[in-house]
Amino acid sequence: MQKREQRSIAVIGLGFVGLPLCQLFLQNGYTVHGIDVDEAKLKSIHTGNSNNPDVDGHFIQQTIRENRFFLHHTGKGIAGAEAVFICVPTPLTGSGNPDLIFVKKAVENILPHLEAGQLICLESTTYPGTTDELILPRLEEKGLTVGKDIFLAYSPERINPGSHIR
Repeated sequence: MQKREQRSIAVIGLGFVGLPLCQLFLQNGYTVHGIDVDEAKLKSIHTGNSNNPDVDGHFIQQTIRENRFFLHHTGKGIAGAEAVFICVPTPLTGSGNPDLIFVKKAVENILPHLEAGQLICLESTTYPGTTDELILPRLEEKGLTVGKDIFLAYSPERINPGSHIR
């Protein structure tokens, strides 16, 4: 990973968890690379429409103009980031378990672009063991040793999208 004067992070999934996380890091002086597969969502965010009451659209537009917030459609946006936060949806299946298809796709999207020294943090709601059972093996297949070459963490989201109870 390149050393940069400006600290930067990447957030995959710019929904109810990811976009407020981007805003928080931007407010604290980081350069942020937001990644989402939904091009319509990226265009909406770029114009200041986040559809999220916790996000200041004017602030987001300002940071885009200041070249502090960059929007990407692919995992290339993680290059040079100190940390990569995976904040993709995990809707419940018919049996009540989290559907991890979006987590799997996010991991596959970033694998080719990972760099030594980065922290990968899963923020999506899921069952205990997801990082060890799903993400860790993919990192090891790439030849990365967790705790040495790269770092892996889980930090569950603390909001329930659509809920008025905080």
